[in-house]
Amino acid sequence: MRPSHAYLVCVLAACTTTDDRPATWSFISTGILEPACGTAGCHSQWSQVSGVILDSREVAYETLVTAPPDGYGSFIIPGIPDHSQLIFLLRGDEIRLMPPDAPLTAADIELIEAWIAAGAKDD
Repeated sequence: MRPSHAYLVCVLAACTTTDDRPATWSFISTGILEPACGTAGCHSQWSQVSGVILDSREVAYETLVTAPPDGYGSFIIPGIPDHSQLIFLLRGDEIRLMPPDAPLTAADIELIEAWIAAGAKDD
C-alpha cells in the first residue's frame, strides 16, 4: 500500500527544521555570543582575552564592528561575512576555533553571517 501524498508532505515537513530566530544584533549578542563567549570566562569584563568583551551588548558591538585604535581593523565587515574575522574564528578557519570548548552550531554561525550580510546593524 502506497502512502498518500498528504502523508508524505507531513512527514517531510516534520523532518525539515527552520530557524525562526531573528538575525538581529539584540538576539545574536544576548542569545548567542554572550552565553557562549562572554560568560565562558574568556571574553567577559573580568577576563578580557585579547581585549575582547562580549558580555555587554553595547561594548560587544563596539568591539566587533568598530575598528580598534591599533589599526588592525574590526572583527566584522558589515555586508561581507566571508571577509569578517569573526566568521573565520567561529568556523575555526584561522589560528583556532572559537569558542574552543564548545563551538557554536552551524545554525548559530549562519545566523551571525545573515546579520553581517544585512549590514551588521545595531538594533
